[in-house]
Amino acid sequence: LAAFALAGIGTRWAFRGRSLYSFDSGLLASGLLEFDFARESPHPPYYPLTIALGKALVWLTDLRPAEALILLSVLASGLVATGTYAVGREVGGRVVGSASALLVLLSPMALFNGAVALSYALEGASSVAVAWTAWRVRASPTLRRGLVAGLALSVAVGVRPSAALFLAPLVLWATWRHRNALGGALAGGATATIAWLVPMLIAGGGVQRFLLYNAYQTRHVILSRTAAEDGLGVGIGNLGRLASYVPVELAFIAAVVLVAIVTLPLLRREVPGHATRFLFAWALPGLLFYTFVYVGWPVYPSGYAMVLLPAVAVLCALLLRGAGWAIAGSGAPQLARAVGLTLFLAVAAMPPEWAT
Repeated sequence: LAAFALAGIGTRWAFRGRSLYSFDSGLLASGLLEFDFARESPHPPYYPLTIALGKALVWLTDLRPAEALILLSVLASGLVATGTYAVGREVGGRVVGSASALLVLLSPMALFNGAVALSYALEGASSVAVAWTAWRVRASPTLRRGLVAGLALSVAVGVRPSAALFLAPLVLWATWRHRNALGGALAGGATATIAWLVPMLIAGGGVQRFLLYNAYQTRHVILSRTAAEDGLGVGIGNLGRLASYVPVELAFIAAVVLVAIVTLPLLRREVPGHATRFLFAWALPGLLFYTFVYVGWPVYPSGYAMVLLPAVAVLCALLLRGAGWAIAGSGAPQLARAVGLTLFLAVAAMPPEWAT
């Protein structure tokens, strides 16, 4: 865990930006100086906990707003790598956890978003935190674990409010069959959300302004061009855009799936059904939304896929282990590891333009 955290922080720190990167960077930085709904400081839906963490770094370190946001992304990258390892280990053991974390560390998209003044690295960290708590509450549905899952979801929504759409279905999948766990998740999520929502509304200018400017953003930006209104061609174009964010990861999946096709009967034993359902509940809501509703306008930041990247990494690692074990057979685990490691390193080290 410590090694992956240090690797995530160290690699991003070495390549960190030195200034604001984009228009959204400027709006986030202005939010650290003056949080105001009407002035879009930052823009809707306002990222309250991202702003709070950035303000804390400015106060503790005396950094400029841009530098504080960059440092926040760097630190969040360590959490993404560590959290992905933890989730992968829970789902498939240490081999899967290590391969998942390495894939995140070597992802060009994750490297970029972990080194600039944007909120997406922090979104990736909150995504794996919610996934880890959801997996554990599903395995042992107690009131306490449900409470922790609800708290994690509330923090993720505070970091970037789109988590209410993307990650709430995962917590619901993990808890809905068990009354105690579901009650704990609802209680923990509601309590934590009130704790950051009320101060945000007071600081930003009130409920009326919050609803007014969010409604404008939703109507004119988020729902400006959807598959429901403009046809499925929008979805195809959006899916192609998402694919361009993670070319290395997609090439990796393709390489492993080619092997998996030949060894499908054995692969079914190596990739358990509950792990597949967990990964679908984690990634499918965000994937559907970004495909058929919104993937960025007028620019298309690759950071939108950060909420999906850890799930893709764990899926890759599961497929890889299953394919490697299937090729080698149960009598040759060392050969399976060798085959898996060779495939992984060959694709992970591939230049992005080759994968594209």
